[in-house]
Amino acid sequence: MKANKILLGLLACGALGGLTQSCVSDAPFADGDGEGTLRLRLSVNSDLTRAEMNEDELNDNCVIYISNANGVLYKYRGIDELPSSLQMKYGGYVAEAWTGDSVPASFESRFYRGYMPFRIEGSGNTVVQLVCKIANVAVSIDENSIRDDMMSDWKVTVSNSSGSLDFDSATPEDAIAYFMMPNADIARADDGSILKGDDDWTLYTNLTYRVEGKAKDGSSFVKTGVIGGDKGYGEGIVEHAHEYILSFEYNPEYEEQGGSFINIKVVDEEMEVHEEVVGLFSRPAIKGVGFELDRQVVGAEGGFKASDAKIIKIAGFNGLKSIQITSPDAAEVNLPADGVDLRKLASNAEDDIRARGIKWDYSPSDDPEEVSTSYVHFTPDFLNALKERAHEYVIDIHVVDGNNRVNDAQLRLAIGEEAVVVDDPVTFSETTDYMAIGLTTATISGTVNADDVAEAKVVYRPYGSMQQWSEAAIPAAKGPFTVQLTGLSENTSYEYTFKAGELTGSEKHSFTTEGRFEIPFGDMETWSLYNNKVAFPGVSYDPENYDNFWDSGNHGSTSFSLAAKTLTEGSTTIKHGGEKSARLTSQFVGMLGVGKFAAGNLFAGKFGKTQGTSGAELEFGRPYNGSHPEALEVYVHYTPKTVGYSENDALPKNQMDQAQIFIAFANKAAKLDTSKGYYFEPTGSTRPGYDYEILGYGEKTFTAAVGSGNTMEKVTIPVQWYDKAHSVKATHIIIVCSASKYGDFFTGGDGSVMYVDDFSLIYK
Repeated sequence: MKANKILLGLLACGALGGLTQSCVSDAPFADGDGEGTLRLRLSVNSDLTRAEMNEDELNDNCVIYISNANGVLYKYRGIDELPSSLQMKYGGYVAEAWTGDSVPASFESRFYRGYMPFRIEGSGNTVVQLVCKIANVAVSIDENSIRDDMMSDWKVTVSNSSGSLDFDSATPEDAIAYFMMPNADIARADDGSILKGDDDWTLYTNLTYRVEGKAKDGSSFVKTGVIGGDKGYGEGIVEHAHEYILSFEYNPEYEEQGGSFINIKVVDEEMEVHEEVVGLFSRPAIKGVGFELDRQVVGAEGGFKASDAKIIKIAGFNGLKSIQITSPDAAEVNLPADGVDLRKLASNAEDDIRARGIKWDYSPSDDPEEVSTSYVHFTPDFLNALKERAHEYVIDIHVVDGNNRVNDAQLRLAIGEEAVVVDDPVTFSETTDYMAIGLTTATISGTVNADDVAEAKVVYRPYGSMQQWSEAAIPAAKGPFTVQLTGLSENTSYEYTFKAGELTGSEKHSFTTEGRFEIPFGDMETWSLYNNKVAFPGVSYDPENYDNFWDSGNHGSTSFSLAAKTLTEGSTTIKHGGEKSARLTSQFVGMLGVGKFAAGNLFAGKFGKTQGTSGAELEFGRPYNGSHPEALEVYVHYTPKTVGYSENDALPKNQMDQAQIFIAFANKAAKLDTSKGYYFEPTGSTRPGYDYEILGYGEKTFTAAVGSGNTMEKVTIPVQWYDKAHSVKATHIIIVCSASKYGDFFTGGDGSVMYVDDFSLIYK
């Protein structure tokens, strides 16, 4: 078999939080400060048999996604839209690519998919090799196994739930049937979970064959069966990039033995790939520096200052062969009648063009797979020479790179108000408002630019889908507007644009709705021991590579070897659902008067170390997905005792103890050191080394018993989101439960007990 390898270079739109503009409309070579640079190498391993896909087909059909936990960040349709690298923030991402023709069943069309998780770790280049493998399941017939005296007038039909193909004696011997397996045929385990292969791709079932024809004696026959199952995944299981070869064995003694006169054997072979290298690069990019090249540059005659120079960045692979500057208004814009090619000028001609106010430089790369760049400056001298008139000036830019790929752009100049045109009657505002997107809603803002915009609306649908556009009306008045989109699906990427009368916006924007955050081990059913004595909810505890969600002060309370006490543990006595809850007990820890009062507690975070009997180092907060719930829900049973230990005036001895639960959302984990007086601050901390911002907060203090008998009560703690949550993303969640609210100050009642169970976040 023969195969193809396509090498692509990708470059850079900056990753945005919250509501982000799709980079599909952006020129490939973006500028901006990022924390790391991604350079993606994409190879397509294609099984090219009877019908070879040419480079143009692979180019036009290629779709590339780059996403993170929040959804799709970038989507590129066709190689022409690809940039050469991406400036991206630190973190984990996934690169995914599809190309080819996706049809249910075909002898000609094939489809390919690549999937590669990666991380941006530092300020250097991160190179990702994304290999696209064939995504089809292939089936062929070993016609050499069909003897003339075995059967005649035969036909083999191979089917899945969405398509079928027929083999017969007229089908070419090397024919291969390619199937795109539909969702209905996904293989699932007994518990309903999706089965995956060794390469983490989905496995499928329901691929069947039907053989019909005439036996040697002239009688008609039909034989059916399932395909797959000889690779250890189970009967009838097939996987992509595998060819299933049907061969036939004749059984001449079937009448005496009983059974069929033919046996059908299915051989599973992983598709062989031999690679050639074909360079396939994105076309050169033409981009305004600090302004949008597809928008008019507007100014008054003679009114351009030194800082108003318009700079255009041009970038391409394998060098830049030609940069042609022409204009239908050549005389008015002081250009030669036939224009000028900045890459092919003699030195005296260069001086002439620079004297006209156009300057440029060129930075070639010795590596054809790296980018060569040129910056073309239209200086204020050039711009101020333009006279005011009622229509715009147009300067055409035509670029050819070293691979003979081309791109075109225009610099449009409106000198005077009469020349100004409104390109789009509606424009959208880009924002990093993290509160603008919810689970099922999104707030979109923008501007109506003209007085006569009719029936303007936002139209939106799941990103990349072919669904009907949903609509939300835009206020008719000229000026800024805000529209809320409702009825969205959770954790789903959407694309949107505007529609006004018969006009639909050409520029697409995108956002991804929030997903729910499920609190790990929030049901309090699973408990483990660390160092054989420290109880915690969860299944693993590695202090060097901490990945557990919950922790407690058990580390400190068990440090007194002669009087070790577990203050927080799983309990079957009082519970809401399942078999267990968390039991938090406050008590004096120590003996013979040596020790301290300690509150039974449970928190999302990590216990550091005790500081003698004066306090402890703690870390509140665990990684979070950035969503914005409206409340924490938890089931509580609380029995307070009289305060017998007090080192805080807020709760003196002989009063009734109090318990507390609070929830907070922060931009980082909150590091505390109670021995230094560094306690948790609900509004955030600015101490060096202990700094964090609190973006949302809610608390509940229990001043009396909660629950009767063994019954727990549902407690809902509303979250107040602060204004700063609009501009700062919540990356950590903090939940703290204490059977004695002032336990940090060694204050409370010996024997105060609080049970907590079934934690969950409540969303609108």
